[in-house]
Amino acid sequence: MKLKAILLSSMLAALTACGGGGGSSTAVSDTCSELSGDSFDCKTMLQDLNAIAVTKVTELETALTNLSTDVDAYCADTSSALTAVKAEFSATMAVVQQLEVMQFGPIGDAREDFYIWPSNSICRVDEQIATSPNAVLSSVNPSRRGLTAVEYLLFESDVAAQCLALSSVDTWVNTTVPSLADRTQARCDFAQRIVDDLELKAAALKVDQTAYDFSAAFDTLQEGANNISDALFYVDTETKDVKIKAALPQLSSGSFDATKLESLFANISKENIENNLLAAKEIIEGGIDDYLAIKGKQSLATDMVAAIDGALANITEIDGTLDAAIAAADTTVSNCINLGGNGNYDASSTDLEAYCALQWNIKIFTDLLKEDFVVALRFSTPSTADGDND
Repeated sequence: MKLKAILLSSMLAALTACGGGGGSSTAVSDTCSELSGDSFDCKTMLQDLNAIAVTKVTELETALTNLSTDVDAYCADTSSALTAVKAEFSATMAVVQQLEVMQFGPIGDAREDFYIWPSNSICRVDEQIATSPNAVLSSVNPSRRGLTAVEYLLFESDVAAQCLALSSVDTWVNTTVPSLADRTQARCDFAQRIVDDLELKAAALKVDQTAYDFSAAFDTLQEGANNISDALFYVDTETKDVKIKAALPQLSSGSFDATKLESLFANISKENIENNLLAAKEIIEGGIDDYLAIKGKQSLATDMVAAIDGALANITEIDGTLDAAIAAADTTVSNCINLGGNGNYDASSTDLEAYCALQWNIKIFTDLLKEDFVVALRFSTPSTADGDND
């Protein structure tokens, strides 16, 4: 019986090790702690990476404070200050987009309070203003609040035409508040409520993230490190697949679709992608590279950073906005697919051609992430990234 129990235990351990990418943050052993020594300490690495996240949350709090001030000025006089408030919104989103790649600990838990794209619903925002603008925001569905709602309210000058299909919105626009000036004021006031609420939430998040302890949150430090690895996969499942790939044709029968872009009102989709990549680079260089080095994989860390730098260089070749590039339609579907297959572009390339190449150049990084990286550090692959053939 004892031998049978030993054999069963061994079989279960083997099955666990072969489980691969089903779940998030499931580690077989505490590899990260086992490698700790004079030149590397797993706990210190996790603390350093969390410190990066805390710095970003602090930047978010400051940005939201500034945005609140600018929104307040705009609401006080909606005939002016709009340029300043739009610029401050874009600066705030730069921080948010970096935090998108740092969704570990409290940041991940609080994510939908701040940003919910692509699950936002602009017409539900108008419906909220038309029916219950003073509702307690914590009771309001996340699709009707957060920075996706603020973007729509600040960058779209009036209720979008398609939103009039909602009877409550149609009544509000054509009967209750027929004056554009009054609607502008009401929409700005609601945006102000959201930003003020987010400012408080950012302050609370900073406290929670500062106190976050990977040792207490996970059974092993390896699981904590795996959680950070999971966060990096945002670049694969969201940046590459949803922000880039979804808007570009993948087959000769496909087409360009600007409606799939992330920031349809602020037109900062390109900048959002750039900030996702900058955050991934900061996480790798902020300690993950040391983990790879102690595993004898320093070259992999170098290759991953080089791949990110290559994608960032690709982005700089896109002079205008991504929606403008797609609207110009100055390249054929087949040409875009070919560029997407080799990542080639040069100074003579159009913005759309450079955008088509970007999918491939980010894929260089995500292929390293999904293959060599998780194998080298014995990480699992998030289920959202399983089965992706790009």
